[in-house]
Amino acid sequence: MSASRTNIARLQSTQSKKPPSVQSRIDRRIAILKKWLVNGVPAGEHVPKSLTQARLWDNAELSILKISSPNEFTTGHPLYGASVSTISELLTKLKRRDEKPKLAKNNGSIASGNRPEKIVVDATKDALEQAVSQWHIHRDLAIHEGNRADAAEARLHLLQTELQKLTTQIAELRRDSARKGGLRSVE
Repeated sequence: MSASRTNIARLQSTQSKKPPSVQSRIDRRIAILKKWLVNGVPAGEHVPKSLTQARLWDNAELSILKISSPNEFTTGHPLYGASVSTISELLTKLKRRDEKPKLAKNNGSIASGNRPEKIVVDATKDALEQAVSQWHIHRDLAIHEGNRADAAEARLHLLQTELQKLTTQIAELRRDSARKGGLRSVE
């Protein structure tokens, strides 16, 4: 294995030991909550009732790790605020869905404007948007890595051509030197 491949393998092994980033932990919570919004909460699972509980939520089976810093898990945070707001909205939707519908006094219809079908459609649209966004990110990364690989291959070809020319030049110089009786010192 070449030195560069060894370094890459060493770098990858050290990167895999790092704990997941705050953003990836938040994204995992969003994915689980959206799944539960669509499919229902599995038996025995606990839905956080607040953002604090969502931050401290730790479930190894669901690959959800606790977020220690309360400062990063706020709706006003510049990096994570939008994602935390999404979690808040999902918790609210899950709470509303689990509540019994209130009956209107006049005709006995559901008073809430959020019908279960609409919640499922909204959650499905959100999940689809997230999947499409991830697909675009991965596609862009693949294109970038493909371009890097192509550039490295072109550079390798140029270096191999240059090596071949230099090897030929060295062989010619050795032949000339042997014909002239070896190397002589020049003064």
